[in-house]
Amino acid sequence: MFITPLEASFIRNDRNILNEIAEVVEVSIKWKKGWSQIISFLKQILYYFILIPKVDAVFIEFGGYWALVPVLYAKLFHKKSYIVLHGTDACYLPEINYGYLGKSPIRYFCYYTYKYASTLLPVSESLVMTKNVYACEVLLDNCKQGYKSFFPGLNTSANTVYNGLNVKMWTEKLRLPVKRRKKSFVTVIGDGQFIRKGGNLIVDVARMLPDCSFLIVGMSSKSIKEKLPTNVTVIGKVSQEVLKKIFYETRFYLQLSIFEGFGLSLCESMLCGCVPIGSSVNAIPDIIGDAGYILSKYDLGELFNLIEHVKNEDRNILDQKAEIAIDRIKSNFTLEKRLRALKKIIYGDN
Repeated sequence: MFITPLEASFIRNDRNILNEIAEVVEVSIKWKKGWSQIISFLKQILYYFILIPKVDAVFIEFGGYWALVPVLYAKLFHKKSYIVLHGTDACYLPEINYGYLGKSPIRYFCYYTYKYASTLLPVSESLVMTKNVYACEVLLDNCKQGYKSFFPGLNTSANTVYNGLNVKMWTEKLRLPVKRRKKSFVTVIGDGQFIRKGGNLIVDVARMLPDCSFLIVGMSSKSIKEKLPTNVTVIGKVSQEVLKKIFYETRFYLQLSIFEGFGLSLCESMLCGCVPIGSSVNAIPDIIGDAGYILSKYDLGELFNLIEHVKNEDRNILDQKAEIAIDRIKSNFTLEKRLRALKKIIYGDN
């Protein structure tokens, strides 16, 4: 049984690869804020009591309200239950109102869900435990994150399985050739993610770098309260094909998150040959490796100096880093690799 509270590309990817190794049954119960959650719980109690005895295992995306009932039923009926942790379900940053593990009552739902699950499947080791040195004491009072930081006595088995990408889709040549623009930077930020993804830092540094162009994809410009400099463009959600073209036209990708469960857009941009610039947060430095540049502290001056350096970097060096970026994602973060890891966890070594 496949359970998720939302629809996203990485969720569809998991559903698709699980379909390759099992027959997947999905029950769609929408979760909204407020009293409607009670109705959702009642639906869960009825539907899952009937359906879970008929399946071999329960696979849940994200910890939260939607996960507790199926996990308890799975335990009652001696079925395996797996919970994929993506980020919001493994942290709490009250300064930016992000994460579940410091909020009541959802933190208690997460705790008992994690406690009674068979296996937790975080998409990076940092979701188990990490120290946020990037924004510590600058923005954050609590530097320790990851579910173990909040639930130190939790002993449920955990296996880190990195997210995977459809390499062919992102590396397949575009129909029309494009040329990368010099001193161009792009980032993907959804609505409600502006501060967490470092959007304010990007806008501030753009004012200091009028010879560079910055593109923010995925959000409405109306949600940004401050006046944007002329070298910053904001566009809403776009299709994968349009995003791919944008990546192929842009030299650098910025992932300046304060907290980031994994960084799929970062990986997608690297597959398209963008040179990555990322914050020293969670899995971002591990994803980038020697393919790009790391901002060690949440500091505007440090970011300015870094971009001043990279914008004038020798083209051959940047081209080499772009190739390293492509190879790095191909070697470490593919759907095929995620599928093999999940299959081994679910079915064992056989």
